[in-house]
Parts: sequence; C-alpha cells; structure tokens
Amino acid sequence: MAPAGLTLRQGYFEDPRSFQGLVDLLQDVFGIDIGAQNLLGGPDPTCMPFGYFDTDGRCVANFSVFPCR
Repeated sequence: MAPAGLTLRQGYFEDPRSFQGLVDLLQDVFGIDIGAQNLLGGPDPTCMPFGYFDTDGRCVANFSVFPCR
C-alpha cells in the first residue's frame, strides 16, 4: 500500500513526464544528470523502474531492478 498522497508506479520510462520526475530526483539528491540518456537511445530497456510519485507528478522515491546475467 502506498503512503497517503503517493502513487507507486512501475515501468514508467516510456512516459516522458514520469521519466523527467526520475531525472529531477536523481539530480536533486545525488547531483547525477541522467537526462542525456535520451540522446544515447534512452534508458536500458532491461531495467524495470519502480517509483513513488506525488500528486504533482514528482518522483519522490525510486528503485530500479536489472535482470541477473
């Protein structure tokens, strides 16, 4: 169950607004700019992102899963 006011989403890389929310989160918290990935073909298609989004569409928490190889 998601905390009040938050929505858990998964597999949202194809949604530009949600992906931008992840870009903003990683920039704000870690100073990492992943926005340039779009110039290089986008995020790794084998990655499954999970994130909590607030009512304004901001990604406030994220974890991503990659397959074992």
